[in-house]
Amino acid sequence: MRGNPILTFLLLVFTVTMANGQTERGPEAQLHMIQSSGSPAVVVVDFDALFGASAFGIRVLAENEDALRALSDENMGNVVRLEAEENDLARRKPKLSDEEFTKERAKFNELAKSLREKQDKKGERIQEWFRLQEATFEAIVRQILSNVAMFSRIDVVLSKDSAIWFSDHIDATPSILERINAAYGDGTKIEGYRTAREYAQIDGVILDPAGD
Repeated sequence: MRGNPILTFLLLVFTVTMANGQTERGPEAQLHMIQSSGSPAVVVVDFDALFGASAFGIRVLAENEDALRALSDENMGNVVRLEAEENDLARRKPKLSDEEFTKERAKFNELAKSLREKQDKKGERIQEWFRLQEATFEAIVRQILSNVAMFSRIDVVLSKDSAIWFSDHIDATPSILERINAAYGDGTKIEGYRTAREYAQIDGVILDPAGD
């Protein structure tokens, strides 16, 4: 009869925790204690916390918010422009024939459709940019985790979300966070870096109602 895998995992974590002397402090000390333990080395990483607390993640969240604000400004500018266009058409309607008014109305509807589609596309580009940033960060974390695991002789790396319980002594999140910040900073030096605004081609300028 096979043993309970959850119980086996809990016993393993307990063994690693008890083996660590708890005499050292700090992220590096935690990895050192795990490495020096005679038991299989298991660490836990909080991936959400890594993104939210890293310089990279903080920059991504700020740029994403900035792009969404700029897009909202553009949308409001388009509303102002379309209202002015519609009011102008209403003023000119008595002087237009039915055929002329129909043509002018069709042009207005096409303009409204074009602006809406353009802005929708920009919104999609912001979302795409955010996903790309998350993918880049995930690749960074995986690379650093792989290097740390090899250097510190870590046998298993678990996501915090998948762990039922764990001791703080096997939480490698602070150590990994230090390495990410030291190696990549906010990520703006990575080749091909573009802000969310640049990627989505957002000017953030409220359009002149009289403009094209």
